[in-house]
Amino acid sequence: MQIKLEQLAAVVLARSPLGAVVRWVARIRASLHTKLMSAFLVVTLLFIAMAVSSVQTVLETARQSRQLDQAHQR
Repeated sequence: MQIKLEQLAAVVLARSPLGAVVRWVARIRASLHTKLMSAFLVVTLLFIAMAVSSVQTVLETARQSRQLDQAHQR
């Protein structure tokens, strides 16, 4: 069972874009701690960007809803 999982992992890494990312990160000369902290920072920044985008979408939807209500009242 373990050998099949390792073979599957090798195939996935060899034939997917994920493998290229893994090889690129492996070539960076930095400690594992630095790489993990950098990855955490990137993921955190992505979450913040998603939150900002979501808030903008909600605000824009509310603005359009108010405009529709005003048009309906006229």
